Amino acid sequence: MKVAILFAVLCVVHYTCAETCSATADCQNTKCDAAHDLECHRGQCTCVNHSTSCTTASDCSGTCHIFGRNGRWHCIDAKCRCFFV
Repeated sequence: MKVAILFAVLCVVHYTCAETCSATADCQNTKCDAAHDLECHRGQCTCVNHSTSCTTASDCSGTCHIFGRNGRWHCIDAKCRCFFV
């Protein structure tokens, strides 16, 4: 039971930390560096590099800030995307 409660709390924290969107124009608090474009991807604001592809997260680099905090790079659909997780 404790594990289920902890999992529920972590899900709420994750959901509230990410900037949600329905279009890229909704992304006001996510800031990307010059090498990355701001994009609304599956309801979350992300920074994405359209000019290079990746196979793992270690292929990704650059600056990404969401609500003033550093985001974490993920390789999704062969593109580097930054999420605050």
